Amino acid sequence: TPRVAVGWLIFFAACYGLFFVVKFITLKSRFFVVKNVQVTGYKYMDEKEIIKLADIQAEQTMFGVDLPGITNTLLQNKYIHGISVSRVLPSTILIDVQEREPFLYLIDRSIYMMDETGVLLKKLPRMPMGKLPIVTGLSVEALQQDSSAALSAIRLVKKIQEVDERLISLISEI
Repeated sequence: TPRVAVGWLIFFAACYGLFFVVKFITLKSRFFVVKNVQVTGYKYMDEKEIIKLADIQAEQTMFGVDLPGITNTLLQNKYIHGISVSRVLPSTILIDVQEREPFLYLIDRSIYMMDETGVLLKKLPRMPMGKLPIVTGLSVEALQQDSSAALSAIRLVKKIQEVDERLISLISEI
């Protein structure tokens, strides 16, 4: 009947209008503005550097923050192995960082760390030298040409750890 059709038309128009009101409130409201960026999971990198790399603008709305874009930007940093960026309403962006962990060290005019996959990076100041072996006799330049020696050192360390986890702390140089 025409009366029922008009009722449904009014209902859908009201829902449509309500949708835009809610959208406007969430996108433009001062209640949903980024006030806090929280970084978790980092041990070696500087928190301020991570926030700077994320490039979240002050007074940006929560729903205007490009989470996939921030993720891709942060993953371009070679010290970061994995990342998770999320919104915590009403006003916090949470960045959870998984850094590359030193597996062994290399000394070639500077101290470098190598992770379990063979990625070679300069040692950050907060990375402990402690109980990890140091690879000598290899240069960074040579490893960039052929990484097989580094991968052999990684396999050796893994085999030693399989035998006894504590044994690796007794080995200082490979």
